[in-house]
Amino acid sequence: MSNFNKCLNAVLKHEGGFIKHPKQPDLSSNSGITKKVYEAWAKKSITEDQLESLSKTEVALFYKEKYWKVLQCDNLPHGVDLIVFDFAVSAGPYKAVIKLQQAVNCYLDGNMGPQTIEAVNSQNIRDVINKYKDLRLSFYRNIPGYDAFGASWEDRTEDITNIAISYLPKYEHEDSILSYFSDKPDEHTI
Repeated sequence: MSNFNKCLNAVLKHEGGFIKHPKQPDLSSNSGITKKVYEAWAKKSITEDQLESLSKTEVALFYKEKYWKVLQCDNLPHGVDLIVFDFAVSAGPYKAVIKLQQAVNCYLDGNMGPQTIEAVNSQNIRDVINKYKDLRLSFYRNIPGYDAFGASWEDRTEDITNIAISYLPKYEHEDSILSYFSDKPDEHTI
C-alpha cells in the first residue's frame, strides 16, 4: 500500500506555502515548488499568480510524478520511502539515491533500480534510516550555505528521520524483549 500521502504531508510541513521573491520571480515558490521547476515539469509557462493558486491536487501530482514515482518509493519500505523522497525534494533525486546506495553499500549509480531496492530490503530498516540521516547531515555540512541554512537543514533531517522511524512496524513486546537481552549481556552471546 502506498505511503505517498503521509510522506507528502511530512515533506510539505517543511516546504511552507507561497513565498514571493519580488526581485527574482522565477524563485517564487508554492509548497516548495519554484515557478521555474514547475514550468519545466509541466512543459508550460505559468504566471506567479498561477503558481500561488496551485491546488493541493496539482501540488500532490507534481511531487508524485517528479519525485515519488521516479524514486520508485512504492517499492521501498515505509520509512525509507520518506527519507529518500524528502531528501530528493531538498537535493534532487540523483543525490537522494546515491546517499541511499551508500547507506546500503551497493553500486553507486544514482538510479533507483532492482539492485538498490533489493539491497535496502535485505537490511535492518531502522539501521538504513539512521545511516541515511548521517549521510544526509554530512552532505549538508559540506556544501555552501551551511552557515546560513545548516540549522534548519539539520532540524528538518532530524524531524523527517523521527517520522520515518515512526512508520516502522511496532511489535507488541519489543521493549520487554530488548530489556531482557540488555540485562544479561554476556549470557546470550554465542
